[in-house]
Parts: sequence; structure tokens; C-alpha cells
Amino acid sequence: MDQGIFSVKLYEMEQQYGKLQSRIQLCQGRDHDRIREEIRQMEDEEAQTALLLRKRIKGSGFPAAARLAGALFTYEESVKEILQETENGDFSRGQRKKQDPEPAILYAEYAADFATQSMNHALLAALKAVEKQLACEEERRKEDE
Repeated sequence: MDQGIFSVKLYEMEQQYGKLQSRIQLCQGRDHDRIREEIRQMEDEEAQTALLLRKRIKGSGFPAAARLAGALFTYEESVKEILQETENGDFSRGQRKKQDPEPAILYAEYAADFATQSMNHALLAALKAVEKQLACEEERRKEDE
């Protein structure tokens, strides 16, 4: 395993984080038409990313990667369903109007919490992978001596 792949993934994450920041700032600017366009663009990007990930997983040949991708896609479908229900006014307390933004705001907050948890999981997975690689290299050095 090449540790350089983590540098590439970190760069990709930084790029996505930059997009996240700029899009959140845009949302707070309250330009309704622009926000609608960003939503459409994000949905298109999400569909393209999912398609690319599915193709990469099919070609990987690692059963664990296929299982992880399956879990990710199951999660994404569940999240989309919950988001749609939230947009429809479900999950409100009491007799709130369908247009009430509170459920959507809470959903967004929890989504950010889950993203943070996912980043921490990615860090833990990377640390474990590097630790295994170092242990393997140490074992090889001992065998060579």
C-alpha cells in the first residue's frame, strides 16, 4: 500500500470542504434563486459521484470494499428518504406548518455531525492501515537481517 494515496484523499476532502464552506456562505446570503440553482447542481454532482463510486467498487475486486460501498449506498438511500420526509413537513413537533424550517435545520445539523463522525472514522481507518504497513515493513526488515 502506498501512503501517498492518503495525501490524494486528503486533497480531495479539502476541495470538498472548500465547496461546503462557500455553499454554506451562499445559503446564508439568502439569494433564493441562487440557492435553488446550488441545490440542483449539488444533486447532479451527487448523482455523478455515486455513479463513479459504483464503477470504482465494481473494478476493485475487494469484497470488503463492495460491502462498505453497499453500506454507504444503503445509508444514502435512507438519508434521502428522511430528507424527503423532512421537506414534506414530517418530523415536526406538534402542529407545525409544512413550510416550517425547523425540521430541515435540525436535519442539516445532524448531517454535519454525521459527517464529522465519518471523517473521524476515515482517520482511524487510515491510521490502522499505516500501522499495518509499518508492522509489515518491520517484519520484512527482521527477516532480511
